[in-house]
Amino acid sequence: MQFLHKMHDYQLDLPYDLYKVNAKELSERLHKNYNLDKLTLHTFNSDTELGRYLMDVEEAKLKGREYKEDSYTLEKIKEIKEKIETNTHVSTMTKIGVSFGYELMPVAVSSYGDFTHPNTKIELIDGFKRMFAIDEVPSIDILVKVYGKINDTQWINSMIIYNSWKWINGGSSKYMDRGFQLGMHYRYDLRFLDLILPEWNMFRSLDMYASGTDLRAYYAERTSAEGTYMTLWNNGCFADDVKAIYEILSQTPTFRLKKRGKPDQLYDTSDPKLRGRGLGRVLEVFVSLLGEIRRYEFNEGLKERKPFDRTILYNYMADDANQKHLVKIINMSVDGFVLNYIADHMREEIKKRMYQGMGYPFVPKVKEAKMKLPNISIEEIEM
Repeated sequence: MQFLHKMHDYQLDLPYDLYKVNAKELSERLHKNYNLDKLTLHTFNSDTELGRYLMDVEEAKLKGREYKEDSYTLEKIKEIKEKIETNTHVSTMTKIGVSFGYELMPVAVSSYGDFTHPNTKIELIDGFKRMFAIDEVPSIDILVKVYGKINDTQWINSMIIYNSWKWINGGSSKYMDRGFQLGMHYRYDLRFLDLILPEWNMFRSLDMYASGTDLRAYYAERTSAEGTYMTLWNNGCFADDVKAIYEILSQTPTFRLKKRGKPDQLYDTSDPKLRGRGLGRVLEVFVSLLGEIRRYEFNEGLKERKPFDRTILYNYMADDANQKHLVKIINMSVDGFVLNYIADHMREEIKKRMYQGMGYPFVPKVKEAKMKLPNISIEEIEM
């Protein structure tokens, strides 16, 4: 290990030290620091597909289904695990790409103290493949950028910068990969593998959060680079937002329909028959608007992000004035009717509650004036 130079990161506005470090020794130090077994590490790496298949299994369990022992999914999990354990999961071209990476880009870490001390805790910011994807990390000198201990806002900003090259390839499942997921687990004890939702894929939900594309055809969401940047940049509440999205989309409230002279009729949405798209479509509006508020905070130049107040959701669901709408929605079976009803009767009220509940001004949607056609009879038209 050799200190080379003091530098400054002008995007993160943070100083860092540039070191020459042995790649193999750094990899061993990181392995010791994270103390994660090989299979757990690879659940963060989409290249192995292990995490995706394990999520499929957990989603099936949540819906009361189980895969048979000889099913394609379980066979793939078994095959991938065997390849990882025998170190045959990495293709030749991936190994070549990793070897190029040692020369092209410095590894980036955050040090919680004196980096030169071998027992100082360090956190990987960039370089997952070079440090963890292959077993035979070469004993060569590489460049390492060493930042000091970073806070939540600096961490999410570093994830945006170091994963920005992935934005062009699609949504959150692409850029929230490898080191991003490792950081979520290490800093916040959050794993997407554990955030299994009854109707959603968590990555699809994050695409909706970063793009504002609620009330559209399923899987039509695709977050843009601009939307991702504006939603996540300086968002020190990002980990709490992920927890909030999970809590929102896991809701199973009971609705109450009041009828004069009759007992209240209860609708328990933990019943799968009532869980369908209707309630889900209402909940996704909250997710989309949470992201919209993050972009509002960005556009207003606010330095801090306000944590999402969960009572906004709970109060809306419990409000007697909304019960008739919610009961009507959960009993609809045609998705197009659900979308139109929410857009016409519910979304604006949810948006008002979200903005005002978070302490921001709400600007009502201006209704477009309908064009009135002149009342002309056929006889008045000159041919």
